[in-house]
Amino acid sequence: MRTERIDETLEVCQNHLDSLGHFNARIDNLLACSGLIIIYSEFERRVEDILLEKGATIGDSSIRNFAESYMRTLNRRINSGALCEILRKFGEKYELEFQGELKESVERERAETAYNNIVTNRNNAAHSTGSNVSFGEVKSFYEHGHLVLDLFREVLLQTD
Repeated sequence: MRTERIDETLEVCQNHLDSLGHFNARIDNLLACSGLIIIYSEFERRVEDILLEKGATIGDSSIRNFAESYMRTLNRRINSGALCEILRKFGEKYELEFQGELKESVERERAETAYNNIVTNRNNAAHSTGSNVSFGEVKSFYEHGHLVLDLFREVLLQTD
């Protein structure tokens, strides 16, 4: 699930790095950490949007309002394990299907690893001593990892 904000941010950062004319590890890392925080923020927002999209399918307005309010509280951790926990709240079949989708191919396993690398490195950058990933690695994590949210949406919004 690509977003315009992330794509634009990565492009601006890459253009800045290219304009330096030489490699500066500190600037590269600062842009990588900034990119991680923006990607995470957008992914977190997309998880909430997907949950609200699911809530919108409920016919009874009072139950829909309750469900949408509750779903907003679920979106605090977004690694693939947390996404499985969210899906489990809708029924075990959702969780199992999502896990199966993630393990379907080497490409999807790589996507899950990249997605979790975004979450882990963002947490390190925002709450710890920082992250030592390069900007190129962050771009690669995004290129592969955004697929996880596509799979999450596909599994959650399937019709029974």
